Amino acid sequence: MYINNINIFINNLKMFSNFFNNSNQKENENKEENENKENKEENEDSENENEEYENEEYEDSENEENEDSEDSENEDNNNLEAMLKLQYNGALDEVKKWKKKAEKWEKKYDKQKVSNKKLKEQLDESRFSIETIDGKIRYKSLEEIKNLTIYDDQRPINKKHVQDIKNYQLEYYNTYNNTLHDCLPFIVAIQPDGIPSFINKSGKRTNKILIDGQHRLQALNQILNESGNNYKKISKLRFTIKYIQCEDMDEVHQEFITINKGLPLTKNDLDKNKREYSVSEELVNFIERLEEHILFDSKTVRKQRRRCYIYIKILKDRINENQTFSDLMHSQHIKSKELMEAFLNFNNELFIQNSLLDFEKFRKKIKAKPLLTKALNNLKNKLSMFSATRDEKHVTNIITYIYYKKYDQLVNDFLKSLKQHYGFENYDSDEESEEEEIEIEI
Repeated sequence: MYINNINIFINNLKMFSNFFNNSNQKENENKEENENKENKEENEDSENENEEYENEEYEDSENEENEDSEDSENEDNNNLEAMLKLQYNGALDEVKKWKKKAEKWEKKYDKQKVSNKKLKEQLDESRFSIETIDGKIRYKSLEEIKNLTIYDDQRPINKKHVQDIKNYQLEYYNTYNNTLHDCLPFIVAIQPDGIPSFINKSGKRTNKILIDGQHRLQALNQILNESGNNYKKISKLRFTIKYIQCEDMDEVHQEFITINKGLPLTKNDLDKNKREYSVSEELVNFIERLEEHILFDSKTVRKQRRRCYIYIKILKDRINENQTFSDLMHSQHIKSKELMEAFLNFNNELFIQNSLLDFEKFRKKIKAKPLLTKALNNLKNKLSMFSATRDEKHVTNIITYIYYKKYDQLVNDFLKSLKQHYGFENYDSDEESEEEEIEIEI
């Protein structure tokens, strides 16, 4: 038992020894482990410090490199910018230089273009031009001359004359292969220096003005405006234009007189300043009113030569030739409307006066044949009805019967009636007519 106890003690001792050894070993291991750990931590700290130092050095080195790189890059950018700016400024200078050249070439081109156009116009014009001693003759298209303005003191437009020309030209156009008759040249005054020294009928200044051919031009313009689909074709038809150089309106007026020397111009036609008041124009308008009036309508010259119609051309000429009549019109600025009113009043007075006569006596006074014409028989009936009713609706034309082939006397008697109608009895003239008024006995 003792041995057993010793064995147990030995075993316990061994166990304690083992335990102690194990404890020491473990402690040593722990200690060693702790030392290793401390060493490791120290090494790690050292490594971290080294790394931090290296990183700091690297960062410092990198920063320095970056700073050097940035400085270098900035310097390169500045150099590039300077170089690009120089190139840009050089390019701008080149652009300006070429732009100036382009402008210069463009001006030369435009100048040459205008020159070529003028040469072409001269070439075209030379094909249709003739040089004369007193002017230039050109063949211009209707499109080129349609807007020519008329000389201020030109005679007034006669609408019937324009219509006659128009009808003739249309007939000619249909007969002769779609062309118009270039019968007489248009006479145009031009100011040699291009100064607007002339005055047209509208009162506007111009350096080119039509002296002769206004009726033909107006007729042609009417044809052109009414041509429809044929406008282009008709506008290209050419007409003769004679250009005469004139310095001012006095020379234009002298040319007008010279051109019309062979025509029956009256003193009224030759007056200046017609725009203010034109006796000639008022007379033309008066004659047109007569032609359109129901009492005096006469469409043909053949009819006008008969007793029951007014011979318009003769009446107009006789009034123009009567200086007293013209002087009265000019001094009083009598209008065509007033002339027409006075003429109708004159006819009414004669009609009323002769309605009191025995018609047979009236027939003998006017030297009509016993066998009454249809017109004269109608006049007889009208006189009879007015005598019975005194109704003015029966008043008709009687002037042409009384003054048949006596137009000088008609003008003188109409002048006296005109003075009485408007209260011009006290007007005196140096050239009073010596003709006596025709008296019809009652």
